[in-house]
Amino acid sequence: MLGLGVALAVASPLTAWFMPDIIHNLASGLPVAEPVWQDSYAQWEKNLHQIISIAIIIVAAHGISGGLSGGDALLVLSRNVSRRAYVSSKIFSYYALSMVVLALGTLVVWAVTSLIFGEAALFEGSSGDWLMQMTLVLAVITGAAVIWQRMVAAAGAGCTIFLLAQLASFWESAPPAWVNVPLACVILWAAIRLYDHIEIGEG
Repeated sequence: MLGLGVALAVASPLTAWFMPDIIHNLASGLPVAEPVWQDSYAQWEKNLHQIISIAIIIVAAHGISGGLSGGDALLVLSRNVSRRAYVSSKIFSYYALSMVVLALGTLVVWAVTSLIFGEAALFEGSSGDWLMQMTLVLAVITGAAVIWQRMVAAAGAGCTIFLLAQLASFWESAPPAWVNVPLACVILWAAIRLYDHIEIGEG
């Protein structure tokens, strides 16, 4: 996952730099605006939303649903580890993964953009909104994994809430991104409480 993030971070400034020339050639000389360094961050945010988000959803759905319902859960919980601590460790590992991918990718975008364009800003764009959005997506994945104990159900729930969040972002009256965080906390609290009372299978 980190490799994917770094690769897309490197590709974002390169895409921003070469895309106008590609469009110009394909469009038979149609005038195209000169690329600017801000285009690198716009491309990075597209990659976050369109590629990295889906990759994290699939990886998290597999890891969380399998970890909470399979033999690994039975083995770990037999060693006097509380269910709440076990669920928390699963979900927060993917929160940490998302933060590291975002931080490392942003740093790489800044470095490559500086080399190509000669200027860049480390904190540009709204990638922080993406991280807050992913807190809700990962919380929903955890809730679905607890309820259905199936990777497909967890991934489907994650993709659904992600798609709804993307559609809501086009709405002028959409709530600010930070609203995702308290919603995620409520869903995680409910999922952790529910996990205390479900039967864990060996599948």
